[in-house]
Amino acid sequence: MTDVGSKRDRRSDLGRDNDMSSNSGTVPDPIDYVDAEEGQPGAARVDLESIATLTRPKKRQANPSTWVRNQRRRKAFPEVTSCGCSRKCSERIEPGQIQSMRAAFGSMNWQQQQEYLCGHMTRTRSSKGKLRVLYNVEHTIGTINVCRKMFMIVFNIFDKRLVSIRKRFTDPNFSGQMKPSTRGMHGKQRKVDPIVLGKMQAFIEGVVHSE
Repeated sequence: MTDVGSKRDRRSDLGRDNDMSSNSGTVPDPIDYVDAEEGQPGAARVDLESIATLTRPKKRQANPSTWVRNQRRRKAFPEVTSCGCSRKCSERIEPGQIQSMRAAFGSMNWQQQQEYLCGHMTRTRSSKGKLRVLYNVEHTIGTINVCRKMFMIVFNIFDKRLVSIRKRFTDPNFSGQMKPSTRGMHGKQRKVDPIVLGKMQAFIEGVVHSE
């Protein structure tokens, strides 16, 4: 007569062997069974490093096309490649070159972009002595001169940004290099005037002494 307990032990061992064989693929089994004496169920040993590897979330790949700032930029700058000027700047630059220049410009930080724009803007004087700014872009044949609108289309920038750079050209002491950006480095500007602060302290001290 067969013992019922021994059958149950053999079935549990068989099921455990099947589970171990199914987990012998590329993914490691976090639970390693240690065989005990013959006829006894094995003891389970948990590999914490394997469990941490299996449960660790995968890094999400960056997709700049889904960023909010890039979505807003696409709405603000539709895919326009024609400037409409009489010099026909858009016909001298291929769309592929515009995309490559735009991508290289977008990979720079703010300070590098300002330096790049300043380096591709040349100040001259007209016949009447007025300040004139020329805009240049890199081309396969060399640097070519374009209109202001085409310059803005190539680098996806607003005219306000060009105005801030052109103002520096009017300074006779301007060396041609942009100063480091100080945005966000000014601290709190709401400070109390020392005279007003002294009057407030004198008033408070007078109230305290009167009591």
